[in-house]
Amino acid sequence: MVIEELKNMSLEALHDVIESARELMERYEKDKKKAVIKEIQELAASAGLEVIIKEDGKPIKSVTKGMPKYRNPYNPKQTWTGKGKRPQWFLDAIAEGKSSEDLSV
Repeated sequence: MVIEELKNMSLEALHDVIESARELMERYEKDKKKAVIKEIQELAASAGLEVIIKEDGKPIKSVTKGMPKYRNPYNPKQTWTGKGKRPQWFLDAIAEGKSSEDLSV
């Protein structure tokens, strides 16, 4: 579209052209981001890595579990760092008469 064509358009028609152009730009940017994300994930996968990418632009909250301080005696895969809400297996073991020292790692 050339400038001469734009000069002959009504104000409403110009707003429509601008809105259509914005929508096209947003679609182009989304498609570009998806392509880059796919490329990054494929590259990471080829190196045996997994990449987590949030597309909304908000930072990923860092969650570190920390070192376990307690272990379930009946299921050693279940551990607890001692922070946050006590897991049910911990509460059950305490109710059975075990002490927190008995459950220490």
